[in-house]
Amino acid sequence: MGFISVSWEENGQLYGRYSHSGEILERTEPPAMYGGSIGYFITSDPQAGRKLYENKLKFLYNPDIGSWKSDLSYYDSNWAWFGVALYNDLLPNLAAQIPDEVLAGDGTAPTPDDSVNEN
Repeated sequence: MGFISVSWEENGQLYGRYSHSGEILERTEPPAMYGGSIGYFITSDPQAGRKLYENKLKFLYNPDIGSWKSDLSYYDSNWAWFGVALYNDLLPNLAAQIPDEVLAGDGTAPTPDDSVNEN
């Protein structure tokens, strides 16, 4: 079990900052931490991910007003939004439309001049 899973299991929350040894340095619960961590839980422990989503991300949102229940910082708002979108499978795969030969290419992107020269 990974560090973040242990922290969630032991505390029922994720804190804002940890030391390299895992010591809690900041006992705040920034929404950005939950939004940024939800992908890990979705893949490693879906049951914990569901609980985290319900209690820490979805809880922040008020559907009656279409916004967060309280003001969030720009950073927290964005990460919470991405976490909600990821959990609900609402983030499109933008690379899906890129042809395989481009993805398997030499790593150089075509320039506007390339398309002119091909014609």
